[in-house]
Amino acid sequence: MDPNIRVLQAAGLICAGYICRQLGLLDKNDAQSLLKVSFAVTFPAMMLRTCLALQIEWRSFFVFGLAAVHAGLLALAGYHFFKDMPKSEDGALLAGSTVGSNLGNFVYPFAEAIWGSVGLATALFFDLVNQFALLLVSYGLFFGMSPTEKSVKMSSEILHRVTTNPCFLAMYLAIFLRDMTCRHRADVRIQLTGNG
Repeated sequence: MDPNIRVLQAAGLICAGYICRQLGLLDKNDAQSLLKVSFAVTFPAMMLRTCLALQIEWRSFFVFGLAAVHAGLLALAGYHFFKDMPKSEDGALLAGSTVGSNLGNFVYPFAEAIWGSVGLATALFFDLVNQFALLLVSYGLFFGMSPTEKSVKMSSEILHRVTTNPCFLAMYLAIFLRDMTCRHRADVRIQLTGNG
């Protein structure tokens, strides 16, 4: 399908939502419910499907490395610029918020619309590191720079949020499944070679 048509379809859907909101057919609670479904079901399912079908090439590692440099630079910049703020809780929030990028709502659809499955796969490779940065590095900055007293309860709450994040789980479940599939294929090849 023509990328322009796909982008127009997405823009049409956004406009339809806006019109429904103006007419009172949808309210903020409806939008939050749809966002929860998208974040907890639709988006992780797309990530899992795409990750399982990925073809890993040399440029995949380039994108992966670029994402790591991007996340590292943002984390260092956030810490450097906001560590000495008069209100340390503001510094913690700002520093943690500088890490990573929110790719889900716009980057994935546009990457797929314009570049197809290759664009989607590239965005996903970037997001493998990005999710790690958003869910671990940013929480680490929030936690480390926060003036509040650290506790085991707070640490366990952060760990719970990270380990139950649907997108994070979908991506790393896909990596695990790919690894298991590759190992199984390798075992089958060894057995066939041995039998031959």
